[in-house]
Amino acid sequence: MENPLTLRTRPLRPDDGPAIAAFVRRCGVLDPNSTYAYVLLADRFGDHGVVAEDEGRLLGFVTGFRDPRDPRTLFLWQIGVAAEARGRGVGGALLDAFVALEANRSAEALETTIAEGNAPSEALFRAFARRLGATFTPVGAYVVLSLLAFFGCIVLGVLFVQRIAGQGIADRPLLLLGSLFLVVGIQAIALGLVGEIIVHLHAPDRRPYRVADRVPGT
Repeated sequence: MENPLTLRTRPLRPDDGPAIAAFVRRCGVLDPNSTYAYVLLADRFGDHGVVAEDEGRLLGFVTGFRDPRDPRTLFLWQIGVAAEARGRGVGGALLDAFVALEANRSAEALETTIAEGNAPSEALFRAFARRLGATFTPVGAYVVLSLLAFFGCIVLGVLFVQRIAGQGIADRPLLLLGSLFLVVGIQAIALGLVGEIIVHLHAPDRRPYRVADRVPGT
């Protein structure tokens, strides 16, 4: 039987940097950065970050900052949870505390990156979005689908020009391929837009927290 956690969250302090760097190297899940990077984040952006402790023992952390290009967006750089605390609500508690910080609470969007295939991390953010009544939008997927439709348009455009020039295109495999790309891309984008419309119609006051992209190795 697991011992109950006495969980306490607090903002980062400048002296948290070395402990977080050691924590990241120890947990072996996140990409480690230099100790100086964590010291700098804790010192300069400590009011935007959170740690979770159990009787003084570090169980997890979140680092982030307000995007200087768009201060309405809160960027979450890293979130880490100790192995012994996973599946016990620590990740959700960290996210709740992160967006509730005085320096973060006025943000209108939460942006982060999720490594491709990192199902636990995606599940954590989806559950967080549901809890806040927010939308979870994998922006990278829309970009890929948009490119698919765009590529289909290019292929069909080239074939159309060739047809105008008198060349036969009826038996060209590219005609089928271009049409397929265009139809699939448009349908997928339309489904995504319809989903967004449904969410906003049923919950007009929801805050649009979103996931920016899934980036391999992040």
